[in-house]
Amino acid sequence: MMHKKGSLNLSIQAIVIIVIAMSVMGLSLTFVDDLFSGASDTFAKLDAETREKIVGQLRDSGKKIAAPKEVTLKKGGEATELFAISNTGEITSEFGMVLTPVKKQDIRGEEVTGEKWKKEVKSLYLTEYNELGPTDGDAVDVKFRAAKSAGGTYIFKATVFEQDPESPGSCPTSEAEAAAKLKEGCTKFTSKSFFIKVQ
Repeated sequence: MMHKKGSLNLSIQAIVIIVIAMSVMGLSLTFVDDLFSGASDTFAKLDAETREKIVGQLRDSGKKIAAPKEVTLKKGGEATELFAISNTGEITSEFGMVLTPVKKQDIRGEEVTGEKWKKEVKSLYLTEYNELGPTDGDAVDVKFRAAKSAGGTYIFKATVFEQDPESPGSCPTSEAEAAAKLKEGCTKFTSKSFFIKVQ
């Protein structure tokens, strides 16, 4: 009889320990979830503040575009950079940006010829034309991806086009279209070159 009572006490203790462990685990998960959701809210707020600050500085400077001077990527890696456009004109218009690879230098600093290198670093940005009023600005995230075979320094150019709102579809949305003659209703607004270093 004593043996059964001891085993019953052991079973009750095991159940109590399991219930306490489950409660502690539930509270821990709730705490971690609250911690991370608060962090993501803070990050989103900082991101929005950073965008507003960059657009404000661009507008105050009278410049048309803000772009990084240099983007650093690891082979097979990705990076996201912020680009900003400001309408310095006096009328509302539509603006879009096309990114094109211009040149590559290998790790010795020598220029690489041919076209194959253009596939080594890609911009994953899809060109869209957004309406901006006078002195308005907009900031966009641009993601870059380097192939595992990439290496060296790549020179890219960000070209901003201004499209007449009455002529939708007149401005380029790709590298090939940007290289062709511009259609009526589209003008080159500005451009800026920047470096992408792949290590």
